Amino acid sequence: PLGGGGGPEPLMQVRENILRGHFDYEPEDVWESVSPQAKDFIKKLLVTDPNRRPTARETQRSKWLSEWTNKDRNADDNVLNPNVVKALVNFKEYSDMRKLLCEVLSFTLLPDQIADLRQEFEKLDTDGSGEISLTGLKQVLISNAGSGTLGALTEEEVEDIFN
Repeated sequence: PLGGGGGPEPLMQVRENILRGHFDYEPEDVWESVSPQAKDFIKKLLVTDPNRRPTARETQRSKWLSEWTNKDRNADDNVLNPNVVKALVNFKEYSDMRKLLCEVLSFTLLPDQIADLRQEFEKLDTDGSGEISLTGLKQVLISNAGSGTLGALTEEEVEDIFN
């Protein structure tokens, strides 16, 4: 929307558009299929004054982004693999040296080797922050236990796993 995408604008004009926060949703044939909500999201991100621009956390909570992120999800997507919970329970019993070794080895895995783990992680990362919070862990583990997919875990057991 700032120009320079193969259009007639010279590079200096694109630079000026960026610095002034001036943009148009052109060419029209590119932008006609973009929803008004998506355009509004982009408009909020292109505010030049950092004090008026949304923070990363505010952006993560955007209604449009949440709807887009969850558009292909169904109820089964929130069911946690019982093996993940067993691994978490077992991991808390490991020695510090074994935990460190597991961490080091995790960096040697290829992306396709961790794809399933990433899906499980995303179920536990309830606020989309990239981190698992105690609140999120409790929410997922206890709700999954209640749905019969896991053994019954108490709140204290979940805290023990988290710590």
